[in-house]
Amino acid sequence: MINAISELWFARAKDSPAKAWWGASLDRAPVFRALRIGPNDAGAVYAAAPFRVARDANDQWCVLAAWPSPALLGDPDPDWLGIETVLAWNPLANSVQILGDTMSQLVGAFERSDQGTLFGQPFAFFRTWVEQRAAFATAWQAARSAHFTTPPPEKDTPGMLIVGDAQKVLWRGHDLPETLNCVGIDAATVNKAIVRSANLPRAVSAMRAAA
Repeated sequence: MINAISELWFARAKDSPAKAWWGASLDRAPVFRALRIGPNDAGAVYAAAPFRVARDANDQWCVLAAWPSPALLGDPDPDWLGIETVLAWNPLANSVQILGDTMSQLVGAFERSDQGTLFGQPFAFFRTWVEQRAAFATAWQAARSAHFTTPPPEKDTPGMLIVGDAQKVLWRGHDLPETLNCVGIDAATVNKAIVRSANLPRAVSAMRAAA
């Protein structure tokens, strides 16, 4: 137990993008404006919980988004150690990057194995995420009011966001659903990137050797 406690405190002492998100401003007003949600909307506070405001490496204001978002309902997460990725989003330019990582990649999770949503634009991804969270907060509160013994578990993202160049993403076929519904990016571009990443052999016509 002593070793476990020491490891926990060591992990908490290390600087990381997740720790930077945890210590960022809790001012919700700019987050509400960026996501175009009303502060008095049902579930608004819970919906906006993954987002915090900070300054990026260029000292410009940005919105930080934590994934997975720390749990708030039921048993809240006590720290930031469960956060895997922090996204820095510029709402004015609708551009996004990953704190501490420049590699093009997918962020988020697909809810089903047969089909999922793939987002090519940050705002579309974040807006769908907060709408899903707001609906979940309402459902969770209804379950609590009805005295359900097992309230629904907190949900993940409504799909995955492409961060960077789709052509440079490492597309793992076994991790992808059978059908990808593309939002904010051309499906043909995604198909081309997936085939290219798979490094499939290419058939070409060969000249027969002269007899």
